Amino acid sequence: MNTSGVFMTDLSQQSIVDKQKAELYMQLYPYASEDFLSSMDATNYSEVIALHIDNVHKELERLMQIISKHTHNIPPHGHSVVGHSTALPVPLTTLVPIQSSTIKWTVVKCPTVQNTTGSAWNLAGNFKVTGLPSEGMFITSERRALPLPLTLTITLPPIYTAGLI
Repeated sequence: MNTSGVFMTDLSQQSIVDKQKAELYMQLYPYASEDFLSSMDATNYSEVIALHIDNVHKELERLMQIISKHTHNIPPHGHSVVGHSTALPVPLTTLVPIQSSTIKWTVVKCPTVQNTTGSAWNLAGNFKVTGLPSEGMFITSERRALPLPLTLTITLPPIYTAGLI
């Protein structure tokens, strides 16, 4: 008999408990994927946001170049000089104004978060509330705000249904 295996040396059975917790997480994952972004989706979104910000920056630079060259016809006028009481109008040569129709914001499409988890997002219930469980002991605890459809079905223990079937 092999007495050096994990089942003989792990007297606290922690490896079994850890494996059970890992399995439980795998079973909970379809529900959690409705409430949280996947790492890949979050990374992709941050990259798309960076590109979006870059496009907005380029659009602002383009508009600033147009605006910096934009001129208006200036009517003849004068400037008072310190120490002189009168100023004579001086005709100024001005440029032809750029048409205001060229100063237009180009639509930069705002990015959206992609969902590749295969689950529909739980946007309405993606927060926690204090409530009672649908199964087990009626003890209030923090829980998901939007109940999962499976928890809304009524189930009776076999002891109550044995005589009905």
